[in-house]
Amino acid sequence: MRNGKMVRAGFVAVAVAVMGIGIGVAWASGDWSAARSKADEFKSRQQDLRKLDPEETRRIVTAICEADEDARKDAGRDISDRVSREVNDKMSDLERVRNDANKLLDDVISDDNLKDNRDDAKRMKDDVSTRWDAIERMSRSLRGANHPVVAFMLTQGQQAHTDRQRDCDASEVVLDSGRVDCVIASGETCTVIELKPQNSRAVGNGIDQYRRYVRSLNEELKKPGSDVIKKLIDKKSDFAKCKSFEGRVDCYKLCPDINEDNEFREVRADWRKDCS
Repeated sequence: MRNGKMVRAGFVAVAVAVMGIGIGVAWASGDWSAARSKADEFKSRQQDLRKLDPEETRRIVTAICEADEDARKDAGRDISDRVSREVNDKMSDLERVRNDANKLLDDVISDDNLKDNRDDAKRMKDDVSTRWDAIERMSRSLRGANHPVVAFMLTQGQQAHTDRQRDCDASEVVLDSGRVDCVIASGETCTVIELKPQNSRAVGNGIDQYRRYVRSLNEELKKPGSDVIKKLIDKKSDFAKCKSFEGRVDCYKLCPDINEDNEFREVRADWRKDCS
């Protein structure tokens, strides 16, 4: 009996081992239909994200272009942070689909029962890899903390402002009512100019500012020995001819186009005189 039990026990052990092998083979076997479907899903999602990336960058450009000069940095940071979170979430979802597709394709490639599909599975896996590398490169700027188009627009906007002030007879003139961007000695009627991005919010703020500065400077003209007027005359003697001040807003457009590859071409600020 003892030998009988040992024989039966050995038979059971072998049977279990064989079943385990069978189960392992079944688990590792390929599913061509599922692999192809998952690879197609990855391709579709990758194409959707590829279209979305330039749209998101255009949102960043628009947000900065529509902000006043002092708010451009905050506007760029806020929209960049939101876009970064959204794109990172979508990239994480896409990565999961990529991993699932690669696993299913690997199962097909290693399954001798699916030799007829092996070459197609390899081509699909190569396509998944190529598309993943492409979308990673394309979305890298959106996923990072410092988007290059934001840095470009902020830096060039500040530079445009500074360059324009070189044409002024006086700039950054300090008054009790604020700091004047630009003043021109233009005969008896001198001109206060506020320099702004070309959008309704910024131009509206510029109008409010230059009107405030014009009132202040006209009041200074009434004061005998005004320190403000003396400082202007020290900068340019023609300010001694001023009998009154008027104002305007000059504005610039600096909104680069974004192509379908999510790239932008550097542009120069395009200035317009008297936007008020």
